[in-house]
Amino acid sequence: MTPSVPCFRPETVKSIPHTAWVLAGFTVLALFLFRAGLPSGTVVQSMDYNYGLMAMYKAELPGAFFGGFWRGFPLLGKVGTLPFTFPFVTLAVLPLEFYMDWIYAIHLLLASFFFIRFLRLRGLSWAPVCAGTLVALWLGNNLTLVHPGHLLKYGVLLCATGTLYSLEKMFQTRSRLWAVMSGGWLGWMFMHQADVGLFFGLILGAYTLFRTSEVPKPDLPKAGIQLAILLGVAGLIVWETFRDQMNTQVRNAEVLQTGSPEAKWDFATQWSFPPAESMDLIAPGFWGWSSIHETAPYHGVTGQSPEWKESQQGFPNLRLENVYLGVLALGLAAFSIFPGTVPARERMFWLICFAGTLLLSFGKFGPLFGLLHQAPLFSSIRNPNKFLQVFQLCAGILAAFGLETLIRDHTNLIRKHGAVVFLALAAILGVGGLLIRPETSAEMGAFAETPWQPLAATILQTRKLAMIHASLLAVWSGACLLLLRHAKWQLLALTGIVLGLAADSALLGRQYLKPDPVGFLQDNALADFLSGNLESQRVSILQPDMIHDYYISHLFPAHHIAFADIRVAPRLDQDYKDYFDAVGARRLRVWREFGVKYVLAPRPLAERMVQQNPGLKNLLLVDWSYNLIPDETGNLQVQPAPSSQPGNYLVIEFKPPSDRFTLLNQAAPATREEALASIRNGGPALRTAQVHTPGFEGFAYTDPPGTIQEILPSQQGFLLSVTVDTPKAFLRLADRYDPRLRARINGGDPQPLHEVGFLFAGVELPAGVHQVELGYDVSSGRRTLQTLTLFCCLGVGIWLSVPLLRAGTRTWKAAEA
Repeated sequence: MTPSVPCFRPETVKSIPHTAWVLAGFTVLALFLFRAGLPSGTVVQSMDYNYGLMAMYKAELPGAFFGGFWRGFPLLGKVGTLPFTFPFVTLAVLPLEFYMDWIYAIHLLLASFFFIRFLRLRGLSWAPVCAGTLVALWLGNNLTLVHPGHLLKYGVLLCATGTLYSLEKMFQTRSRLWAVMSGGWLGWMFMHQADVGLFFGLILGAYTLFRTSEVPKPDLPKAGIQLAILLGVAGLIVWETFRDQMNTQVRNAEVLQTGSPEAKWDFATQWSFPPAESMDLIAPGFWGWSSIHETAPYHGVTGQSPEWKESQQGFPNLRLENVYLGVLALGLAAFSIFPGTVPARERMFWLICFAGTLLLSFGKFGPLFGLLHQAPLFSSIRNPNKFLQVFQLCAGILAAFGLETLIRDHTNLIRKHGAVVFLALAAILGVGGLLIRPETSAEMGAFAETPWQPLAATILQTRKLAMIHASLLAVWSGACLLLLRHAKWQLLALTGIVLGLAADSALLGRQYLKPDPVGFLQDNALADFLSGNLESQRVSILQPDMIHDYYISHLFPAHHIAFADIRVAPRLDQDYKDYFDAVGARRLRVWREFGVKYVLAPRPLAERMVQQNPGLKNLLLVDWSYNLIPDETGNLQVQPAPSSQPGNYLVIEFKPPSDRFTLLNQAAPATREEALASIRNGGPALRTAQVHTPGFEGFAYTDPPGTIQEILPSQQGFLLSVTVDTPKAFLRLADRYDPRLRARINGGDPQPLHEVGFLFAGVELPAGVHQVELGYDVSSGRRTLQTLTLFCCLGVGIWLSVPLLRAGTRTWKAAEA
């Protein structure tokens, strides 16, 4: 009979010092991998959640947790609150540069702790635990997603491992407190990123059912109460997040509302993992490193636009991470199929999860995701390749099982056969690598008429090196298995296996964990000028180019400079699309209605535009100019230019009235369709407020409406001093209408704002002198309940940790004595 894994290891408390030493080893690995951020003025590169964006968030914290934020960008701005996710909580307390250097490493180390504890609770010894953790968290997507900057996915990963550990403790101890912790981790996971959380939730839910099926019949009522507590706690946390993300990701995605079934399928499956590119799992960089790599770009089809093949529109691919796990990692997972210490049911469960998540990651290239896509919730989720993160976690568990099986249960004959398989694979991969010859015209010709033709030689050379690397790693793996046959060499063999996996992690880190200088963002004369002169208005870009795109994605957020540009909103709401379709090429109208004061442009482009349109000469006046020059390190710096000799880049002041707040003497009821038609037909801007509130009574006066004397901004809104000279006036905001917006006039009760001019917001004011406080209502019973539940779970976690930490301290001191 196959022995079963013990439900509880008596040495669990005694193993805490061992856990600390293992985590110390992973910390050394993290310090090596993330060393790119060590120099002052340099952080680890992270594209989406970059230094500028995180500087913006940090400036809003901790107030954005409770009172929310009101940003004037992008386009017409945004109001909201920041959730209590781990990335934002740590951002509130850590120095920004330190945060950017180490936040991903912190996530991985904490996830490693919970994953290690889970594997130890399942009865595995230390070498398999270390190997499994390396495979699950320090290779593949779970390491290389640092480069594209998918920070919230790391929060999901942390919560998933925390849930896994808490579930195991719940089933082993039958404790309701651990049921609360399991529900807290599960709910918190969805707060970070609901779609990836749902993918992990499939496996975590299946594991919960699997472990429940092993509960003895007398304990089933107690287990049922635990599950009810778990689901109740998770539900209190999840509901508000689900409602919010449904609004932002589903209802505002045009294709999910009006698209054909084919368009919805293309939208959902654009980022699918092609089975034909599976060589990337064992040969690092075989299909290239990333779509933006300078010498060996990714040249597969992941992320290819649906229209690319027909019209060459969109982009041929987009992949910024890597799926590589290696022959050693997958080989260890393969050994988990053999019977041994790990129960057959448990091995079968994780093998099914392993295979199922890989098949789901194939998306449109496989049959399984199409079935899942028909289910509620999943029909609105895109990017099946997100399942690769879940697949990798399953691979880590199986790799730990496989190595445990090799250590405990199998004869030298099995180890010898395994070594032979590794060595045979090494020979095949080595020969395959040697057969790749970049100098041959036949292989070069395969890249003809593709976007990668100029780099064909380096791409083929990278393929060759990838195959040779896989071959050498297979040799190393086979040698470790041969050493494992001899008792006196087992420690060396296990060390070799762990070091082989760590070396693969270092290889990936070299390609994806790169330095990013931030001096340009920290000390920038252009940002200083705009911050000092823009007041409450916005800046816009005349024409996009690389440097100006960098401004709106990095520089402007870092300094909270309001901008009115569309390129940072790839999933543009339908209302914005309708507005821009109606306004057409009338850029001056957009600038007026969006409250633009400054326009940035290269000097040759601005001069050419004025030459072609002489009437613009009095509307666009150069206020400031600068040059971009490299410093002694080769990084660009902004150098202000003298007024007598304008620089190559201009800051142009837009002279027509374009205030963020405008007082109007006319207002009339109108439908949203009528307002859109007025824009399409060229109706005058900023003359009459077209109000969409039912029952609104219009007014019109010929006298000037009054003046706005003072505008005081705050994180949550504005305080305006307004004098109205007519019986009524309408205060129109160059901000997008949101039903949560409120106005408090002279300290009165908050009143909702009106929706105006299809996109905008405003409030009616009577005659007189007024203090108008503009903000928004962040109160939500669901959000309050969510926050209270999270703090209760934190308290339970502290309560559960204190006795264990005390026992671990006593054990450590006893071991030292």
